[in-house]
Amino acid sequence: MRSILNFESANMSDTTKRAERRHHIERLKHKRRFYWGCNRDLAKSPKHLAKVANTPTPCSCWMCGNARRWFGEETIQERRLKQPSPP
Repeated sequence: MRSILNFESANMSDTTKRAERRHHIERLKHKRRFYWGCNRDLAKSPKHLAKVANTPTPCSCWMCGNARRWFGEETIQERRLKQPSPP
């Protein structure tokens, strides 16, 4: 009897996680419809909308990419480490 209850609860948890993932993908798609700075609605193109939901930056050029990689900027954590500690 106990193993049946564990199986049912595990199954319910997987379903909840799947539903939550789907919810968040739909939320991101709605939020990022005009994300890449274009005036067109990406909802008309499901392929582009899915791409922007999974990958917010369209490329890794110096304008879109990681500032640390291109300009050698320090992270907030590194900047805090270099600050003098309060007395």
